[in-house]
Amino acid sequence: MIILLYVDDLLIISPSTDKIAKVKTRLSQKYQMSALGPVKQFLGIEVKQTQHSGTHYRAITQSRFISTILSRFGISSCRSVATPLDKGKLFIKATPELTSPPSPQKEYQAVIRSLMYLMMGTHPDLAYTVSTLSKFSSNPSSDHFSTAKRVLRYLQTTATLSLTFIMNQGSRLEGYSDSDWAGDKDDSKSTSGYLFTLSGAAICWKSRKQKLIALSSTEAEYIALTETAKEASWLRNLFAEIGSCFNIEKSSLQGTSILIYADNQASIYMAKIPGFHERTKHIGIRYHYVRTAIENSLINLSYIPTTENLNPADILTKALSQELHQRHVSQLGLCNLV
Repeated sequence: MIILLYVDDLLIISPSTDKIAKVKTRLSQKYQMSALGPVKQFLGIEVKQTQHSGTHYRAITQSRFISTILSRFGISSCRSVATPLDKGKLFIKATPELTSPPSPQKEYQAVIRSLMYLMMGTHPDLAYTVSTLSKFSSNPSSDHFSTAKRVLRYLQTTATLSLTFIMNQGSRLEGYSDSDWAGDKDDSKSTSGYLFTLSGAAICWKSRKQKLIALSSTEAEYIALTETAKEASWLRNLFAEIGSCFNIEKSSLQGTSILIYADNQASIYMAKIPGFHERTKHIGIRYHYVRTAIENSLINLSYIPTTENLNPADILTKALSQELHQRHVSQLGLCNLV
């Protein structure tokens, strides 16, 4: 039995409907409460269930919240765009010439907060965008603000998309790792990105600037692999406790390594064969966790050719072309529910 509690909202999860009914009865004896039946909405996240051609789908979306923020910021009638950021666009700290006239800081921060709530809930396609734009919240330029407004226009295109889980599909946990190299033009630091999928859709994701300057693309990818391995370890422990409620395949959790895909062969080789002391001794000890995870069979690494563009974590590290962005959005499990 799992109970999700936020203030006075409860979501009860169990493989047994009888147990759910018993818990609701016991709670209602002590507290004044309303039983609303199967979940349709929780904390502004809409939950949908449907069946098509013998396949069961469960999806989560925030389409109503998107409509609200588009109306709030006056974007409802503006022309939509297909990507949140222009490919190749450079973002730098505000300078006096960029802040004249000054950008409305509070409104910029309000836009970023709204985008962050969407990103954390149902829109992993916004992770890199939010990570990038939030760095300028204390002093946004007019260019930063116009880019934030562009992201709202992108939401017009994706408002109806849902993170859609295919319940008939095997529930095997898989991860993806990626990194750019020296993408931040202010400090030359790289961005790590990872995500994990289950039943055809993303369940967790992260896009974050690395804390040290990588001296090569291989180092940047190696650091990203360590962050991915740490998340895999945490997920393994989590699902070991709650897996029975979600019918998670035991092979994803016990006895078999969690498979993580990456598109840099050198970083995979460095992680699997720690024989490059001279090349890696300057890298902090914490970033060698990935080697321990492999040695202990917690994870296994697999290569995805970069030329095939099959690594959806790519969307978490940089702005992409329209075609590639839309391909990765689909790989994240974001689609219109049938």
